[in-house]
Formats: sequence, C-alpha cells, structure tokens
Amino acid sequence: MRLGGGFWRNGGWELKGGLLSYALVGTSRLELYGKANVRVLSHFPFPHRDEPHETSYEFFLLHRPHSVERATVLREWAFPVSAIVIDADAIFRENVRGTMRYDATDREAIVRVSGLKQRFEERVDVSRLP
Repeated sequence: MRLGGGFWRNGGWELKGGLLSYALVGTSRLELYGKANVRVLSHFPFPHRDEPHETSYEFFLLHRPHSVERATVLREWAFPVSAIVIDADAIFRENVRGTMRYDATDREAIVRVSGLKQRFEERVDVSRLP
C-alpha cells in the first residue's frame, strides 16, 4: 500500500491478492493467483462512505512441481478498469472473481473470471506437464 498522494493526501495505490484455487495434477499442482491493483482517488473523507477507487485485475496460472519450490507461470491475464462491471447500486464496487477447475479427462485447466463486461473462460492445455 502506498497512500499520501493528492490534495487530501489520502490517494495512492493498494495491491491485494493471493492464491484463489489449486488442483493436483499427477506429482504437481496447478495454482490460480489473483491480484487487484487498486488506485485510491484523492477524496474528502466523508464518514460511512466507501473511498473512491479504480481497480484493474490480473490473474496467473502457475505450475508447481512437488519436488521444486519455484513455480512456472503458464498463462496470465490482465483486465483493465474499463473491462470491469461496476455495481450501479454501490458506486466504486466491483465483484470480480476468478476460479479454476481441472478437467482430468482432457487434461485442461479451465479458468473463469466473472464480474467483467464480457464473459471470460479459457481452457489451458496442460497435457505436456509431468
């Protein structure tokens, strides 16, 4: 978090994120991570009111072998502020969610992101992974 910008000195950036989902694949794991890049806009601090902000999102699909600490990024996706649905009843509130499911038959990771203006689902072939 880095705040302190703007006229009221309460604007700045927050980065939030972490592990959203994982699946065991043979002797390794597929992991889906998400990150929210929150730009807090400088504002007059009204009590009991959400602070104005703009948020973009990034999602990362990682492959992590059990015998190795490091993971490899298989795919990443970025969604700018303009791609996010803003709840009309609650200004500056988004409901973006990322999920991953592993299809063992087709050996695919299916990544879905909801809360976007356009439906997003991508299938990632992981058949070549050990």
